[in-house]
Amino acid sequence: MRARSLLSLWVLAGAVGCGTTGAGTGNPFADAGNVSHDATPDTGARKLASDSGTLPTGDATAPSGDASVPSDCADGTDLVYVVSSSDNSLYSFYPPTLAFTKVGVLACDSMTSPFAMSVARDGYAWVNYDDGQVFRVSLKDATCSATGFTPGQHGFTTFGMGFSANATGSSAETLFVCWTQGLAQIDTTSLVLTPVGTMPGLDITSGCDLTGNGAGALFSFITQPTQWTLAQLDKVTSGPMWQRSLTPPIPAGGAWGTSFWGGDLYLYTAPTGNSIVWRYRPSDQTTVQLVSDVGFTIVGAGESTCVPTTAPPPK
Repeated sequence: MRARSLLSLWVLAGAVGCGTTGAGTGNPFADAGNVSHDATPDTGARKLASDSGTLPTGDATAPSGDASVPSDCADGTDLVYVVSSSDNSLYSFYPPTLAFTKVGVLACDSMTSPFAMSVARDGYAWVNYDDGQVFRVSLKDATCSATGFTPGQHGFTTFGMGFSANATGSSAETLFVCWTQGLAQIDTTSLVLTPVGTMPGLDITSGCDLTGNGAGALFSFITQPTQWTLAQLDKVTSGPMWQRSLTPPIPAGGAWGTSFWGGDLYLYTAPTGNSIVWRYRPSDQTTVQLVSDVGFTIVGAGESTCVPTTAPPPK
């Protein structure tokens, strides 16, 4: 659920200040309507490790309600969501069909660009911008409201972010954030950020992303100069419960993010141009490229703790 690598941010800072992709008033992006962007899976998808599963077939629809959703979950919270810098828009993503569907154009009151995002059970995405502001964005139409979060608490201005259930199956959840300072959590009522730890044993000098699930797990997708690392974090100590370097490595650099759905981690990278979608399966430690070009650049991704934690049975 984070956006660009530190290298990309330094380039942006030198070229256009803090980023001028046009959020807030004077947004230069026109809304193309609620269209479906069908990201057809690669017919010859490049497998980076052995995988016995069959790649999903494309579908222009992105249905909600594929699995049993807890009653306290808002409509649409069983999907993944991504933010695109190409048209400053919010999209839903349905992993079984690899379909992206445009929700709407973001018009948050910031002169900078989205940096990272996560999704709460109440039907709102929490989106961090390059200037450190955090906004709540409706999953229905992408309308935006400021949270009043104060940037710079304990040195955290931009950060990867992810909600994780407080216990398996619990409707209570916590918003975690991470960056080069380590792991922290934000109280979504008081908006106070509290550090958890420095994520010992992990190289986060280039930043990190987070994603959680309804089973109480919290995962980090970490960029490094020549490779990516995935880890499951201990939410008390901030250290890794396990970590994996993706081999062969996914090309590092550019925009990136991660999400969880149905027992798998979905990774979004854009070393040059539009984003690529990968799937990492913790159960067998395989990494598969699913989509070579989604048609836009993803700078943030996330899902709620309402998404299925195991793969739903095929229909």
